[in-house]
Amino acid sequence: MFDIIEKIGHTTIQHGKNNDRIYLMKLDKKDYPVIIKKLKSIANKNGYTKILAKIPKWAVDEFKKEGYIQ
Repeated sequence: MFDIIEKIGHTTIQHGKNNDRIYLMKLDKKDYPVIIKKLKSIANKNGYTKILAKIPKWAVDEFKKEGYIQ
């Protein structure tokens, strides 16, 4: 099965069972910081073990607070 690319609000993500992960491709400020909890929810719902996020510098601190590492 292939990954799905979709919008969560205005933010673009890619996810799928084949790669067992969510990849945040483009974070939109309108969805920040609530997107962090939404990513965790999607991961739990689908049984994904990884969340990868390509984020701008202005979002780093909040992602770190939620357990993301660089």
